[in-house]
Amino acid sequence: MDKQDSPKAEKKEVEDSSLVPLTKEEKIIAELEEESNRMSRIQMCRFFFKHSCRDIGRRKFHYCLAFMSVFIVVLSTLVIHTVVDKGPIILLALGQENVGAFDGYYRAHEAMASVDLTAS
Repeated sequence: MDKQDSPKAEKKEVEDSSLVPLTKEEKIIAELEEESNRMSRIQMCRFFFKHSCRDIGRRKFHYCLAFMSVFIVVLSTLVIHTVVDKGPIILLALGQENVGAFDGYYRAHEAMASVDLTAS
């Protein structure tokens, strides 16, 4: 029996020339790398899209759970950013309504349009 026919033929050489058996994940990764070298970008996109759709079909609950988690995080980030951005203006308006005195007026573009920055 030759060395190539033995079960040890499935071992790979590492850079330091030691033989290490391939795990199942490493075999899959090696096959994907081999296949990706042969595929064009369009074929690669089709490949990943097909496998993504297959994975979604198999694990619908996990897909919905992950999608909703990301949706909630993005939505809450958007709400927090908006509140922090507009919060001082809203609190100023609410405070002025209760007391009746105005501390200042907020006009975004009108105030800057009348200021001449080139004059010295």
